[in-house]
Amino acid sequence: IYSGVENLELSGWFYDVDTISSIAYADGVYSKELENLSYEIGLQFANFGELDVSLVDGSVYGAMASLSFNNLTLSGAYNSSSNDDGKFAINGFGGGPYFTSMDEMTIDGINDAKAYMIGLGYNLSSIMPHDVAIDLAYGVFEDGDNLQETKEMDIVLSGNLTNELSMEVIYANIEDDKDSLNDDLNFDRVVARVNYSF
Repeated sequence: IYSGVENLELSGWFYDVDTISSIAYADGVYSKELENLSYEIGLQFANFGELDVSLVDGSVYGAMASLSFNNLTLSGAYNSSSNDDGKFAINGFGGGPYFTSMDEMTIDGINDAKAYMIGLGYNLSSIMPHDVAIDLAYGVFEDGDNLQETKEMDIVLSGNLTNELSMEVIYANIEDDKDSLNDDLNFDRVVARVNYSF
């Protein structure tokens, strides 16, 4: 990780995963805060070198941007992968680094993936006594053969109720227009978490 340039952070890593892939990753994120306005832009790249016929091979490109004004944030992201037929990128470890990754869907396992995500967030602290935020996100994940077009909508309510108590509630709706009978790509999920620190 390098942050020697003001407002810019560069990071990279390399994995050599036995029998799967050699993975190189890099990204750069520039952020700037003004009086009532802040913004962030980022680029990312990953390269996968297949090992032992694992089918994990190709390259991933990504871009993101977000703009915040007072308590409102608007964001967008794009990812694209370039893979030979039948091959794909993976998340790596820790859930994956991709800008378009959502609560359920990522570009992991999708041949020649294209993914788009837009998000809107609002911090409710101006109308509530607690530091609580609501975030909405919508993403589309497609493959190069036009066999998959999965759409995900997330609604997230999160915040700190006290210094010790925090909570998060996530609703995710996932639908695939190309395969409406596949239970792995058509479902709703709700998760609620409460954390108490002492």
